[in-house]
Amino acid sequence: MRVQGDRSVDDASLARQWALAGAGIIFKSALDVRQEMANGSLVPLLPAWDTEPYPLHALLPSGRFVPSRVRALVDFLALQFTRLLAPAD
Repeated sequence: MRVQGDRSVDDASLARQWALAGAGIIFKSALDVRQEMANGSLVPLLPAWDTEPYPLHALLPSGRFVPSRVRALVDFLALQFTRLLAPAD
């Protein structure tokens, strides 16, 4: 489907501002707009339609010593993303 409108942008922050102002719709990850969805300022339009998850990887050198502070950071980030992606109760 070809979509046309009076504006186009490649700046996600500006697209969010326009959507919040009622100037159109946006396609964003639920993680990125979770706060706006929670307070009702943005609502899902096609909840049954979704894309494949976008993987996020932490790359560490294989076969080499990884400092404990680096391992702790990776573990912390993994826990934070797990909490962010958990369904709300």
